[in-house]
Formats: sequence, C-alpha cells, structure tokens
Amino acid sequence: MNAHPASYGLTIYRGDSYSWAFRAWEDEEHTVAIDLTGVEARAEVRVGTGQHVLECVVTLPNVITVTLDAGVSSQLTGSGKWDLQLRYSEDVVYTLVAGGVTVASDVTR
Repeated sequence: MNAHPASYGLTIYRGDSYSWAFRAWEDEEHTVAIDLTGVEARAEVRVGTGQHVLECVVTLPNVITVTLDAGVSSQLTGSGKWDLQLRYSEDVVYTLVAGGVTVASDVTR
C-alpha cells in the first residue's frame, strides 16, 4: 500500500445524490488487488463545523463504493475535506483516499 493516501477531490452540487467507486491496488500498475476480506471501510465529509458519515460498501476483492445521499448533501455548504479509511483491526487503519470538498449551491428546492 502507498505511504500516503491518493488525492481525490469531491465537487458536490448541494442536494444531489452521489456514488463513487474506488478500487484498491497493491501496486502502481494496478495489477495486484488489495484483498479487502474482513476490512471495514469508513468515510466522512467535514464541511464547516459539520461532520457527515458517508455510506461505504466493500465488494470483494478490491472495490469500495462510497455513497452520499441527497439528504446529507442538502446540509452541506462551503468547502472542507473528506477521506476514506480502511480498518483492518483495532490497531491497523489505512487512509486510502483523501481530498478537498467543494459544495456548489443548488437553485431548485
């Protein structure tokens, strides 16, 4: 695994639903999948003073799908940060992806 998380910024249109799929690889050539058996994936968005948990689903062998529903995105304003972490055990946590978050205001309510 990489020493630092991959960088991936989220641009969110307030009030919309989103789903992102991330594949975890052992190597830069993307030929060896990271085995996610028994791994718990967790992701959060922090914008302003708010902290919002994103739904994460692991699909073996190496796909993590992160979902942001419209109800949560409708609460977001401004900009912030997010990350996706893999928890292998109590003592082993690896941040796979992290980046900035930009929220664009919606027009239709």
